[in-house]
Amino acid sequence: MKRPQHSDPQQPRVNKKFWAHAPYNFVPLPDRVVEAQPRPDQDHYREGLSGWMQVDLETCSPTYVRGMLTPEQFEELANVREEDMTDAQRKARAAFFSMGDGTVDGYPKPRIPGSSLRGMVRQLVEIVTYSKPEFIADDRMAFRGVGDPTNLRKEYSNLMMGSAGKKGKSSSRSSPIRGGYMEREGRGWAIRPAKTINGATYTYLKDKVLISKLSEEKYRWEKCQNAYKIYIATREQRIVKATHVKEPGLHAAVLVISGSMTGKNSEAVIFEPDNNARTLPVPDELIYLYRKQITPKQKILLGSDDGVLQEKHPVFYALDENGAVVFFGHCRMFRIPYSHSILDYVPAHLRREEITDMAQAIFGAAPRKGQAVQDGWAGRGFFEDAEYQSAAGEVWKSREPVTLHVLSSPKPTTFQHYLVQDREMGHDPDDKNALATYNTDPAETQIRGYKLYWTRGSDPNIIAEDIESNQESQHTCVRPLMPGVKFRFRIRFENLHPEELGALLWALTLPGPTGRQYRHRLGMGKPLGMGVVSLSTQLYVEDRKERYSRLFDGDGWYTAAREEDVDGYIRSFERYILKDQKIAPDRDRLCEVERIQDLLTLLEWREGTDAWKAWTGYMQLNKQINEFRQRPVLPTPSGVVRQAEGRTPAHQDQPGPARGQDARRRSERSTGPAGEAPAAAPAPASPEPRQESDSPRASIPPDEPGSPIHGNVDFIDDGDVYFELVRKASGKFKHDGTGRIRREKLGGKQYREGDHVSCVARAWVEEHNEWFLECEPPGASEWTGTLVDPEEGWVQPAGSQARLRVQQAQREQVRAWSSGQRVCFWITKAPKGLEASSLRKAG
Repeated sequence: MKRPQHSDPQQPRVNKKFWAHAPYNFVPLPDRVVEAQPRPDQDHYREGLSGWMQVDLETCSPTYVRGMLTPEQFEELANVREEDMTDAQRKARAAFFSMGDGTVDGYPKPRIPGSSLRGMVRQLVEIVTYSKPEFIADDRMAFRGVGDPTNLRKEYSNLMMGSAGKKGKSSSRSSPIRGGYMEREGRGWAIRPAKTINGATYTYLKDKVLISKLSEEKYRWEKCQNAYKIYIATREQRIVKATHVKEPGLHAAVLVISGSMTGKNSEAVIFEPDNNARTLPVPDELIYLYRKQITPKQKILLGSDDGVLQEKHPVFYALDENGAVVFFGHCRMFRIPYSHSILDYVPAHLRREEITDMAQAIFGAAPRKGQAVQDGWAGRGFFEDAEYQSAAGEVWKSREPVTLHVLSSPKPTTFQHYLVQDREMGHDPDDKNALATYNTDPAETQIRGYKLYWTRGSDPNIIAEDIESNQESQHTCVRPLMPGVKFRFRIRFENLHPEELGALLWALTLPGPTGRQYRHRLGMGKPLGMGVVSLSTQLYVEDRKERYSRLFDGDGWYTAAREEDVDGYIRSFERYILKDQKIAPDRDRLCEVERIQDLLTLLEWREGTDAWKAWTGYMQLNKQINEFRQRPVLPTPSGVVRQAEGRTPAHQDQPGPARGQDARRRSERSTGPAGEAPAAAPAPASPEPRQESDSPRASIPPDEPGSPIHGNVDFIDDGDVYFELVRKASGKFKHDGTGRIRREKLGGKQYREGDHVSCVARAWVEEHNEWFLECEPPGASEWTGTLVDPEEGWVQPAGSQARLRVQQAQREQVRAWSSGQRVCFWITKAPKGLEASSLRKAG
C-alpha cells in the first residue's frame, strides 16, 4: 500500500500573500524498521568492538542547560510553577549546569550533563538507523471548531449542534449537549445529570445587567469560582424571571460564567442536580485528556489547575449512542476529542514491539508494560559529562541572567503542521477544506516525523523585549554561554558490531555532501536558535585480549587502545543500511537518500539573515493578526529552503529518486512571507542580435560557451565558488547541475554564501557523477572564435552556438574583415550584457 508523503503548498494561503513558517520542521518516518543484529548476552564478553570516542564540542550559538537546585532551593521551589515564581526565584534558577568544581569568570564552571548529550545523539541514531519512532504519546487531542475556517468547523458542528434552528443555531432542547455536575466516585469522577425541564437541562440568560447583578461572590454555587446559585422561571426555554431569592414557582439553577468572547451576549444556566438520576462515569482517559487541554486562561477562570474537576462543579457533556460520556467542559461549546490518537498515525509496522531496532540495541530498552525487569536490557554506549576546556572570548552571554522570548510549547493540535498533507490522498495543502486532521483515516495520513529545529546564526535574538513584559509569567530566566565555548567529553562503548559503531559515528560527524557545515542541537531555547554546537570526534578502539595481558602502563592503566579512522566504520554502517538491508541499494552514501537529505537540510548551519529569521520564526497569533487562521500548511525542509533562500540544498541535487516509486519531487520555488520575493535574483536578459532567416536563436541553450550565466553562491570549497544556476525563461540547461568558478579564475574577487554571481559559461564537466558548469568572470581570459557577421559585428565563441556583439569602438574595423575569420577576443561587461572586445585576427 502506498505510504502518504507530504506535498508542498504551491501558493500562499492568506490573501495570496502568506506562507506557513515555523522554527522547526520534520524528518519523515522511515518506510520500514531495520532490525538490529543479535545482542550479546550481558553476562559474558563477546568479540565485539570496545573503546571510546573523544569528542570536542564548541558552542556556535548561545547555549543553556539548566543547573540543579540546591536542597534549600528545592525545598522552596519544587512545588512552584514557573509562571507563579517571583523575579528573584526565576533568577535563582537561571544558573548553568555545573558540579561545583571551580568557577569561570566569576560563576560556577559550566558542564554539559551526559544525559543531554545522550539524548541529542540517540535521536539522530534513531533516525539514520531506520529504527522505531520512540516516545510518541498515545494521546487523543481535543478541538473546538466553532469558528474554524476549514472543514473542521463542519465536523464540529455536526457533533455539537444537532438539529439546527434558524441561522444554524441550536436550542438547548435540540442540542445533544447536556448540563450536569461533577461528582467524586471513589478515585474517579462521574457526572450527575441536571434536572430536565421542558425537555432540556439548561437554558440561557441574555440580560447583561442582570447577569452582572446575579454573579456576585456572595451567591456562589458551592466553591465554584465561576458559578452562582439562582432561581428562574421559564416559558418555552426562555427565562422570564431570574433572581437570587427563592420564591414559589421558581426553579433552582446555576448561572455559569464561561468567559469573555467577541459578540457574546448571554450566559448558560444549568438546572439544579437531579439526585434521582443515575450518575455517568467518566473514563480515566477522558480525565487525563481534559487535564492536558486546559488552558492557563481557563485555569484562572475556574480557579483551579484541574478546571471543572471539582466537587459539584457545573459542566456540559455529550453522550454517545450507548449513553456513555464522550467528553465534557465548562462551557457549552467545549473541546471534544479527535477520533484518533497521535500514535494511531504511526503505521503499525513501525511500532512492532517484538522487533529490536539498532537504537534499542545500542542504547538499551526498558521492559515493556507487563514485562519483568529482566526483559529489558542495558545499553552499550555510555556518555560522560562534557567538561569545560576554554573559550574564544567571553564565556557568558551576560553577567546577569537574561529573560528569553516566550517559548511556546509544542502544539500538535496544529494538524496542518504535524500531519502529512498528501495531495494524492485527497489532502491538498492549498485547499483548507481538504486538510487531513486527527479525524482522518490513518491510512490516508501519518505524523510528519521527527521534529528538529533550524539554526538561526551565531547571534539570534533571544532576549525578551519590553513589549513582552505583560506576559512575564511565561518568561524564563537563564544564564547562557556565548558562542566559542569549548568542552570535551567521552563516549565509552562495549561489544558493538561494526555497523553499530558506524551508526554512532555517523550521528556524531554528520557526513553530508562536501562543502556543507552541519551542527547538533542541545539544551533549552532551540526554537530561538539556541543550543547549536559543533562536534569533532576521535575514535579509539581497544584490543581486549591485549588489554588484559597487562595491568599498568607506567603510572596509568594499560588500555591497549589505538586511534582509528572513523570513515571505515561509517562506510560499514552505510553499506549495512543501504545494501544489506536494501533501504536504497542503488546508493553508496546515506546522504543521497531523500529522507536523510531532509535531516541534513535541518541540521545545516545557516547564518541568521533577516530573511532566514522570517522563514524560521513562529507564526503570529495576537489581537492584530492571526497567521494560523486559514491553516496554511508547513512545507517540507527543502521546500522551506527553496522559498527562503531561492536555492536548492546541495544534498537535494543527487541524481534520481532515493525511494523508487515512493520518491516525489518537491514543489518549485515561490514567494516568501508577506508576499516578498525570494532572495535569488532573476537572470537578466542576454543581448539579442538582429535575427537572420538562416540562423534562428530561439533554440540556443542559455549555457553555451560565452553565454551570460547568473546564480547565487551555494558554498565555497578550497577557494572554488559553487553556485545554483538561475534559468532563463527562454531556454533550458543541458544538465541539472551547479555552476563553478575555479579559484585561479577569480582574479582576487571574493564571494560569500548567498552572493549573486554574474559570469560567463565555459563548458560542462562531470565529476563524481555530478555535472558542473565551469564558468569565469568577464575578462578572466582570452577566447577564440569566428567572426560570423562583419557588417553588424557578431562573433561566435569556438564550439558554441552563442553569439556576442562586438564592442562599439571596433565595429567599423571588423566590417573590413571576412565572414568566417578566426579571431581572438576578450569577453567583457557592457550596459546591455556581455560583448566581445579587443578583437584581433587569430594566427
